[in-house]
Amino acid sequence: MSTSEQRQWTRNPHRVKAVIKLAGGACIEGVTRDVSLAGAFIVAAAVPVTLTTGEKGTIELVSENHGTMELPCKLVRIAEDGVGIRLHDQDAAMGIALNCDLLDLLINIASAVSTSLELEGTLQNSVAHIRAFLHAEAASLFLLDETTETQLICRACVGPVNILGLKVGIHDGIVGRAVREMKPQIVENVSFDQDFTEIVDQKTGFITRSILCVPLQIQGRSIGAMEVLNKQDGTLFNAKDQYVLTALAATASLAILKARHAQTMVEQDRRRNELILARTIQESFLPPTRIPSFPIHGFNIPALEISGDFFDVVDLEQSGHVFFVLGDVSGKGARAGLLMAKTNSLLRYLAKSGTSPGRILQIVNGELADAVRVGMFVTVVAGLYDRQNATVRFANAGHLPVLIFNHRTQSFKEIAGQGLPLGILKEQAFDEEVVSLHENTLYCYSDGVTEATTPDGGMLGIEGLRTLLVDHHTTPANTRLAAVVAHIRGGGPLHDDLTMLLVERGPYSENGF
Repeated sequence: MSTSEQRQWTRNPHRVKAVIKLAGGACIEGVTRDVSLAGAFIVAAAVPVTLTTGEKGTIELVSENHGTMELPCKLVRIAEDGVGIRLHDQDAAMGIALNCDLLDLLINIASAVSTSLELEGTLQNSVAHIRAFLHAEAASLFLLDETTETQLICRACVGPVNILGLKVGIHDGIVGRAVREMKPQIVENVSFDQDFTEIVDQKTGFITRSILCVPLQIQGRSIGAMEVLNKQDGTLFNAKDQYVLTALAATASLAILKARHAQTMVEQDRRRNELILARTIQESFLPPTRIPSFPIHGFNIPALEISGDFFDVVDLEQSGHVFFVLGDVSGKGARAGLLMAKTNSLLRYLAKSGTSPGRILQIVNGELADAVRVGMFVTVVAGLYDRQNATVRFANAGHLPVLIFNHRTQSFKEIAGQGLPLGILKEQAFDEEVVSLHENTLYCYSDGVTEATTPDGGMLGIEGLRTLLVDHHTTPANTRLAAVVAHIRGGGPLHDDLTMLLVERGPYSENGF
């Protein structure tokens, strides 16, 4: 029988035919009449019977509208005319009514939980309903402090005194015991319980006589407890009250779990939006795609939302030079992204002053050494391409060696950097190298390129990168770089940022540049 059908049985009088089956073997079919299970069961027998008052059995009620229900029953008395019997099992009736009322409360609380993400208000409202339902003088809900996990904090309370925000040690009081043992606690007289502490009563003036406390649990772990204090009529809490509070505590636990999940999702969405914004800002730092005849081309592909790599190109048209830089910030995430933005901004600003690459790195290094946290640094290759004589002057601050590829001999030369990364040692000079690009191409790259996984499951490495560049050296610069990206992407998900840059005098053919 469904919950809604059971509620109809208990709430509304309706036409019922009853069959009484007593333990002694008698089976009596009653006439159809109006019956409500919220009150006494009354059945008129169709035939004379002689039975003993108090005999037990079952009564099967058949309703035209609500199906069949079988319940325990007891013969209370025999009608004076000898043909009618009256069955009355008040305990069963009241139990059904109690369960229905409890269902109503659970449904109301669950409805509030499903429509609200505001945890504090939901818990406060739930505790108020629980106190009223159990006819208690006070009720409260404590949650475990997620930071320390050594204290319980009152997050909702109803009663003559306000204990909201009260902190109780995990090893203190009845509430602490319920959480530690993960078991309901019924204390009929707190005076005889060694764990009961009078500190709260002494501070508030409230007098605690009896306590019912049940733990709040999520996935087998205690997260707090719910308690009610003192029955309003002076009676004691019993097993039925414990059952009710346990059911309500389960609903409250679901509310807490839902609210925490919602908070986590909101926080994740906030961080995701921040990362998307940060990536958008980073992308704005990247230089625009250039026409094939432009001397410098590059790419930056982040492994995550925020890249720790960067490259930039500044066309200094009046002087006939083009400034370029490629860098890799230590670490990943937001901190690396912010340091990247700071470094790139300084480099771009100084590039417009016409200062040499070595001097630019020296100035930026001094700024970063004063500002960055210990353990953070930036490796950089910065250079200046001279359009008039097709030469490049560059300096390397702790970055990977620069590759110089000769198109005529199809051979490589590595030029390693001598300086430390930026941000480590404040007073530092950076040597410069000058290379002719009449038949050469200069390549800079991050370690994400050489350490990338290839389609065969291995690491690309410097030799693999060289092979790719040789195989595509006659193609336009953008096509050449796209071939490197396609090969690496074929190896699966990226584990590090990919950044690469090339500088050359112009498109190459078999007849030369």
